[in-house]
Amino acid sequence: MHNAGRTARTGFYYQDLCALRYLVGACRLGDWDELWCESLEDVALVRLSETGPTAIRIVQVKWQRAASQHWTCALICSPTPRGSILGKLLFREVDGVHCEFRLAVNEGTDIALKPFHYYYGQVEPTVDVSCAGALDLVDKLSGVPPPRDVGWPDYIARFAIEQHSTQPEELEEMVRSELRAWLHTLGLDLLHDEIEEVCLKASAMVSSAARADTRAPGESNKIQVRIFHANALMTATRAQDNRDAAAANPLGALRDELLRCGVYSSDVEEAAELRRRFEAELRSSLETPRAKLLEALQAEVRAVCLSAKARALSNDPSNGNALARLFEDLQNHDWRAFGLEKTASLANLQGAVYFLMSRGWRLTNG
Repeated sequence: MHNAGRTARTGFYYQDLCALRYLVGACRLGDWDELWCESLEDVALVRLSETGPTAIRIVQVKWQRAASQHWTCALICSPTPRGSILGKLLFREVDGVHCEFRLAVNEGTDIALKPFHYYYGQVEPTVDVSCAGALDLVDKLSGVPPPRDVGWPDYIARFAIEQHSTQPEELEEMVRSELRAWLHTLGLDLLHDEIEEVCLKASAMVSSAARADTRAPGESNKIQVRIFHANALMTATRAQDNRDAAAANPLGALRDELLRCGVYSSDVEEAAELRRRFEAELRSSLETPRAKLLEALQAEVRAVCLSAKARALSNDPSNGNALARLFEDLQNHDWRAFGLEKTASLANLQGAVYFLMSRGWRLTNG
């Protein structure tokens, strides 16, 4: 794939992550009612009344692959006032509705644009339109009249540059952390793979809206925050309830699967204890460096398990020694490549596998 194609794909994904982050923020703060994808701009956050929108924050998302070039007045006002990043953004204004304008970026600004700059989640700036950067922007836009007869300074006062994480992977982690923090306020303390499940379903909601053909029946590029809130809460509650049910009856699904794998009944209790210890450590270390290691271990164990299952189903339909071979695979895995050699003790590896089994994952066929 050409570099331009890779950059475009990454840019779209970064845009979806920003939209997901805004939805989580709206659930937490209650400041927006809807999020529109690919409508006025890349993203629009909308406050509604019974008669329609009362305020809209219009957001253009820009991701730079080489995140070392600071944004400047010249960059956001080129090549022409009307055809520039800033010009296109400001001309999206909706008549009769209070509009704010944001450029969401993965890199900072030069000194002239510092009065406009803030990091997402921090205090947003109130721009002095007499500062050098504002005067420069007004001058560069002066070749065309503004959408309304209020003068460019009025528009510039409602514009700001919002910085997110440099790379999509970093933004993914920020979104997961903010989602986990919001769900915690609702009494839900999810583990890494449970947060992943909520994120995947929430991301699918954003992706569907961003790629909606609004001419087709039933398709919409608008996401109601209350619906997003309800769906995320339902997925998170189900995940926690399933875990709690497995913890309350650890010998249920785990016993059945271990017996299918040929494990003696007398060894099931030991497996249940390893599962219990692994989950207890996951729970006790949430949001700590230790948690990051355990979550990474759990994710890699899951990947090895899926590979082992595929092999077991293709080569050994009778299940045979599938579990013994799985543990052999895990012990021979290159954990050093992931920085997990100190975490990947046999007890932790077995506990992670049993933890998966107790929540319905199956190595066997039948």
